[in-house]
Amino acid sequence: MVLSPVRWTAVGLDAIAALLSVSNLVFAACATDYFADGLVPSPFLHTWSLGVEEQFYPVWPVLIVGVAWIARRMGARPRRALAAAFLVTILFSFLLSVIWTPVQPSWSFYLLPARAWEFALAGLLALAPLERVVRSRTVADVFAGLGVALLVVSMLAIDPGSPFPGWIATLPVIGTVLVIASGSGRAHGRVSRVLAARPLQWIGSVSYSWYLWHWPFIVLAAVAVPTRSVADGVGVGCAAGLASLGAAALTSRFVETPIRFRPRLVASPRRTVAVVGGVTAGALLAAAGLAGGGVAVTSHEPYRTFAEALSAVPDQACTREKPAASGPAVCELGDVDSGTTVMLVGDSHAGHWKEAMNEAALAADVRLVVRWRSSCPAIPVALLDTDGVPDDECARFQEDTLALLGEVGPDVVVLAQSAAYGARILSPELGRLGPDERLDEWEAAMHEFFDVVDVTGARPALVVDNPRLDFDPIECVARNAADESECSAERSHALHSVEGLNGVGLDVVSERGAVATFDVTDDICDAERCYAARDGVPVFRDGNHLAEVWTTGRADDLRDWLITLVR
Repeated sequence: MVLSPVRWTAVGLDAIAALLSVSNLVFAACATDYFADGLVPSPFLHTWSLGVEEQFYPVWPVLIVGVAWIARRMGARPRRALAAAFLVTILFSFLLSVIWTPVQPSWSFYLLPARAWEFALAGLLALAPLERVVRSRTVADVFAGLGVALLVVSMLAIDPGSPFPGWIATLPVIGTVLVIASGSGRAHGRVSRVLAARPLQWIGSVSYSWYLWHWPFIVLAAVAVPTRSVADGVGVGCAAGLASLGAAALTSRFVETPIRFRPRLVASPRRTVAVVGGVTAGALLAAAGLAGGGVAVTSHEPYRTFAEALSAVPDQACTREKPAASGPAVCELGDVDSGTTVMLVGDSHAGHWKEAMNEAALAADVRLVVRWRSSCPAIPVALLDTDGVPDDECARFQEDTLALLGEVGPDVVVLAQSAAYGARILSPELGRLGPDERLDEWEAAMHEFFDVVDVTGARPALVVDNPRLDFDPIECVARNAADESECSAERSHALHSVEGLNGVGLDVVSERGAVATFDVTDDICDAERCYAARDGVPVFRDGNHLAEVWTTGRADDLRDWLITLVR
């Protein structure tokens, strides 16, 4: 009812994964980000934690029974053996979380091996002799106060850019353990009594239902009620969160509790399994129907165009690939037998021009060499990666690209890259920089890159980076195909995140005098607004990448530009 048909198939498949308790594996494979800019997250994204939980449940009893059995056979105390087993689980799982977080962040976030330490710590808490430790109200208050403080620090210190879980996950986990421990001993302090207040108890009683409801409410509200400012978006999100609490209260009272405690089900495990199986099967059929409905609807216009624009993600495919002496392979497109070579280099914003440049190169009878890497500009500037650590792989890509320029010997080098790196730019010594210093580093890297281009004898050229949208463009145009003005942003807002580095790039071009530019900003925007679609054609694939169906529509302009460049 809320999402357009271009999203139905993905949502249906996510629902199936959630019902089968494997959604965490799906989201890990897709490297799904809760805070992805400009995209509609899955309404089932929050079920990753339920997947981890359900996968843990078959393992935990086997571990407990196995350790207890071995302990009895060896004459050891089962309680101590279990504590040792839990400690080993905590150690290995936590170390895996810390190791994976910077190098495989999606695995660390979504998969059981890096999360098992949290469950095992709760198991250790259950074994702890809390009645001997928490023997006075003072001790209870210290535990509870410290636990609440750690939770508050977690809320303030952990943001979307924090590498998580890693070591920083100890803040909320240990905070929670301390709060539980404070109310599990002989004495209950003042903090425990506050936490035991009836309103908080009530929230606790519906918290599972609230967890199930909160995320789809927030995600779908953001789509159903488009906002024009950050403040409006926060307001809609908060209202959706509160509305989901109402839904949680109703379903907990009239669905969850009556079913859980229904006498006929409680009395018969067989009947319980049959009912659960039947309900799950029905839900699976409904989810499959939604997925199939999406496939059927998007086979017809206008949804077919929108769905194709969403799925057309640039890849590294080549007409011909040749090994290079310097290491990286040379990807050739266009007229691969031409004696005139244009080299396109950059990040994923070079990638979204690849097919259009290929068509233009074929029409202009030139060989096109393409080299790009996502989230990594071709100019030699140090960066933080998307997980907040210095990007060594990007640095190697930049070094190899500069070496490859001399080996390929192109006639023209076209630089196409994002201008929204902002706070990710580091000093050459990998130090953090202020806003003006970042612009200086970007300028120096641009000059260094073009100096290398000049040495090769190639003519340098620059694609000016495109505007940005802070909403999902495909979803918006699919829901508002009849009125493209509904899917637009103020020009000043759409250009805000790129105007700084774009300005530096244009200044460098002006200083050097011989650099040609290709700029589609005025094709996307008028004097007031920038649009997600033009004349029924999607301009953007997501909030910052252009759609292939639109960029290939600029192939004639690119052909004329390339012909001018190679003359």
